[in-house]
Amino acid sequence: SYKTQRFSERILNPVYELPTFIEYKSKHDIERCAQILSISWCVKEAIFKALDGEDQSNFVMSDWYKTNDLRGRPQVGNDKYLKIKQEEFLCSLSHDGNLVSSFIIRQSKPSVTNCWNGKQCND
Repeated sequence: SYKTQRFSERILNPVYELPTFIEYKSKHDIERCAQILSISWCVKEAIFKALDGEDQSNFVMSDWYKTNDLRGRPQVGNDKYLKIKQEEFLCSLSHDGNLVSSFIIRQSKPSVTNCWNGKQCND
């Protein structure tokens, strides 16, 4: 329906999430579509709450996305978020049946230092 399309476009990232949703929607797999939307919403709600007030005011759900690394661990990203080079968002995601939960830790990326034999070295 039009409402489903509009809602999914507001929530899902057009590159990383929306194509998968559209694929399952075309197969009439409503359960998988609901899972994609609920997981995306949950992760993005956790991201929003990890941001400060200024970044929250510029928050656009569809700019953020969740992918998985090669080991299946959730990763979050935003190609438009200017601080992404200095920050990282650690994501924990759990879903069982109809329940989904997500936690986000926002932290500064550790600076790269040279180390030898376990000792901290200065550049």
